[in-house]
Amino acid sequence: MAKKLLPQRLRDDGPGKFLVVLEDPKVRDQVREWLEDADYEVLLADDPEDAARLLERRLDIEAVIVDHARAGPVLDLAAEAPEGLAVILAGPADVFAVTRALAEGATSFLPHPITHNDLLVQALRAVTRSRAQRLALDRRLAQPRQLTFEGIVGATPRMKEVLEIIRKAAPTDAPVVVLGESGTGKELVARAIHESSPRARRGKFVAIHLHATPAGLLESELFGHKKGAFTGATADRVGKLELADGGTLFLDELGDIPIETQTKLLRVLETRQFEPVGSNTPIRSDFRLVAATNQDIEALIAEKKFREELWYRLKVVTIHLPPLRERRADIPLLVDRFVREFATRYGKELQGVDREAMAALTRHSWRGNIRELRNVVQQMVVLAEGPTLTVRDLPRELRGHESGETLADPSSASLAGRSMEEIERDAIRETLKLTGGNRKAAAELLQIGERTLYRKIDKYGL
Repeated sequence: MAKKLLPQRLRDDGPGKFLVVLEDPKVRDQVREWLEDADYEVLLADDPEDAARLLERRLDIEAVIVDHARAGPVLDLAAEAPEGLAVILAGPADVFAVTRALAEGATSFLPHPITHNDLLVQALRAVTRSRAQRLALDRRLAQPRQLTFEGIVGATPRMKEVLEIIRKAAPTDAPVVVLGESGTGKELVARAIHESSPRARRGKFVAIHLHATPAGLLESELFGHKKGAFTGATADRVGKLELADGGTLFLDELGDIPIETQTKLLRVLETRQFEPVGSNTPIRSDFRLVAATNQDIEALIAEKKFREELWYRLKVVTIHLPPLRERRADIPLLVDRFVREFATRYGKELQGVDREAMAALTRHSWRGNIRELRNVVQQMVVLAEGPTLTVRDLPRELRGHESGETLADPSSASLAGRSMEEIERDAIRETLKLTGGNRKAAAELLQIGERTLYRKIDKYGL
């Protein structure tokens, strides 16, 4: 029997819980034996997809040991987990593999062949880190809430009204509808409602972006499905409704729900239970619903494209988010927030934005609202050379335009007749030039994950 290496402080909190996802059965069994001998609790998964599904339901799992070569689903889930999930990647030892693993978000790297001592040292570090993150989360949730979430700032009367509604609605379970143009921060409002409610301690914030979900897959995404329910359903899938049990379900772009699915969603709201696709067994879920749209739902009702009963059940509390052009006094506050955020992220010492540049930012029309402003400030910070952001740091279309109207992109005509792959390759190449080869900054500007950028760089030979 191996010596018990768990410190007393970890044993007092209960055994650390590990999920082991290793392809080689001999290695997997040996790792499980060593961990169990050291008083850890161990669960096994057959593959990373099964592991990701288990992790979505078992928030008590503190660390995962997974093969580096097939760790994608686990790393993706860990990147979004607020509760502190440590990921140990196992694989052949070389400098590139270790560097790549840490860049992908792993907590540590466990080289092959796995030794007893290496495993227990890495395990202790992983559980210690996971519990420290969870303790920090608990302390944050226990503190009085200040609604200073990114994008939800403002001194204008309309934004003060929005914040006041959030403060009043958050502690309740009342459904909320957030109305506003694209990019105004509707999901940020939904997250603020969840994070300011008692549900933040009991469950997750689960979002489903309806405009990006094919109609044929929407019910599977929402309700889940059983293996064999339809062609391609090779395994059971947990739906968003079940994942949101105890927490908040956010439906982004409410107007895109097919009328048939609206009927089923209305029944779920009435009964608080549903059946996965291909199953007759009902599942109960205690969730709070927040929905958002930039469409005119009343017009959709008149066109028989949206159920009136569902609309009236959802809009118990309605929050109208103004477009950025109608709250220009808030732009300097947002710019200051974003400058500080990105200066910290990219390790730059910036004093702020000078008066002329701020005036140009304030008078711009911002058709893309806060999302567009945030991207522009991010670009300015990435490319900044001096301690203060000036007009020279502004994108070309924002320099010297009194009307605030955005000019057409002079290069847009050159896109005609080119393949999407050519356009994508050139966009990546030029962004890498702008960032001086900094792939993290390039991925941020392109709004894609770093792993996705690595794959595309390899694909195009950049």
